[in-house]
Amino acid sequence: MFTWFSGMVRREDGSFRWAWLVGCFLVLVACAVQGWQFHKSTYVPLTGDMIHYNHAANELLQRHVLSYWSMYPSAQVMPGYPLFLAACKWIAGTRWIVGHGQFGLPGLRFIVLVQGMLSVVGTLVVYAVARRVCAPLWAGLGALLWTLYLPQAHATTTILTEPLYTFLLWSFMWLALRAAERPTVARWLLVGVGLGACTLVRPTPMPILAIVAVYLWWQWRRARFHLKHAVSFFAASCVGFLICLVPWWIRNWITFHRLILTSDDAGNPLLYGSVPSWAPYSTDIRGLTAQQQEALAVHNIVLGFSQHPLGYLKWYTVDKLSQMFGQPWYPKTEPLQWWANLHVLWVVVGVLGLLLSLRCTAVRWLTAVMAFLVVLQLPFIPLPRYVLPVMPVVFIGTGRFGQQLTTWCRRFRTVLVTR
Repeated sequence: MFTWFSGMVRREDGSFRWAWLVGCFLVLVACAVQGWQFHKSTYVPLTGDMIHYNHAANELLQRHVLSYWSMYPSAQVMPGYPLFLAACKWIAGTRWIVGHGQFGLPGLRFIVLVQGMLSVVGTLVVYAVARRVCAPLWAGLGALLWTLYLPQAHATTTILTEPLYTFLLWSFMWLALRAAERPTVARWLLVGVGLGACTLVRPTPMPILAIVAVYLWWQWRRARFHLKHAVSFFAASCVGFLICLVPWWIRNWITFHRLILTSDDAGNPLLYGSVPSWAPYSTDIRGLTAQQQEALAVHNIVLGFSQHPLGYLKWYTVDKLSQMFGQPWYPKTEPLQWWANLHVLWVVVGVLGLLLSLRCTAVRWLTAVMAFLVVLQLPFIPLPRYVLPVMPVVFIGTGRFGQQLTTWCRRFRTVLVTR
């Protein structure tokens, strides 16, 4: 594992003096945090979407049917997370007792354990990404703050997509940065596979393929790549992406006789995000199909922007951003609430650090991808948990801010000495 980790954090210039020691320390801290979460999560309550994801996993195990709310095949959610849950339950041995009781406690506890292990490895992945944009110790600080960030620790105890999606998203970012450092067809193929794996859990990252195309075009314009190399790299990314998504498209075509690229339940979150203050929650929408909810959402958006353009623009920008980033996704009944409430401080410092570091190419593209994901989330429900997967970039930005601050202090001290 540590040989693999050394390859992860090794920069192309070979500088990784403290990387191994910092990585070991991060693993110990991450194991302690996740061990604490697993120890106190002896019971895994299912509420809201968690009930439906658990149901989807049970249906896969019992009847080999992917559903979400009902007993019939559906494409309401992407298949990645239900398949992950079903695999965990199968490994835990609960294939013999699934359905006997609402909560399936042994399987759910094992899911929490696996998600905790993904979080530990994810800490190393975030550190490996941070090493591309920060000095080793400041990269370690950013990864440490992410490890100690209570919402991400809490996320591993829930039956929601956040733990798996966050791990896959930052694995994709690491693969993309490695491909940018030393571009080969094989590396760009893995970039496409990483993006496809993310999309199988959540549909949001699918448009990032356009950012990959823009990046390769930009490198060609700067004469970094020959045109045929840029085309071959993008083609490899598309092939890797298709390897992941084509089975899902074939299944939907055979089952529903139509092409469903991602999922067909975008109407519900789009509707709940279409009216300020979430007015649809006070409206009875039972009985409306996904298509009808989507049509109603479009009607609300058109009506709102035509009658109250400034108010609706504020709702879709400032108000939603403040709701998504203004508070942590962490239960107020949990301990260490004061530490979780430092969330706003990390957001402010991290964003400031990213803005001050935009001259760095890696920071610029990393920030662009994460900002793009946030923008894609704006039309939908502005929940804090939906932006948890992009929060590592905030802590990487915090590391960049600390590094920039020490640089300024060093320059100021040099000026004073020379005078």
